Amino acid sequence: MIFGGGGALGIGYFIQDRRTNTDIAGVFAAIIVIVIIGMVVEYGIFRNIENKTFRKWGNDTMSNEVLKISNLVKKYDNSDRVILNNLDLTINDEDFLCILGPSGCGKIYINKMYCLVLKTMKEA
Repeated sequence: MIFGGGGALGIGYFIQDRRTNTDIAGVFAAIIVIVIIGMVVEYGIFRNIENKTFRKWGNDTMSNEVLKISNLVKKYDNSDRVILNNLDLTINDEDFLCILGPSGCGKIYINKMYCLVLKTMKEA
């Protein structure tokens, strides 16, 4: 889930404002709210839709497909700084994943790799 600024009422704005004012407790409280919203959406809405779709197509249970990333290495082209060094990551069907970290640590890169895998699977 991506939470944008949305003006002064958005949670993205709230986090940025708390971060700017070094209100660490406020930042973490907002992140916890985002995680809770994500879990409600995932387990309350998407899981229900998924189960109905699988039953409609004749499958009684969802598969336990796993996405596995092994030895992923990433460094910027113009730097010797290694962002990800031999990252091993396994994501199961029931997992809830939240990637946190400072700017430039590889969060978006991991997401791009995941999307590349999904695109490749769709084209196959």
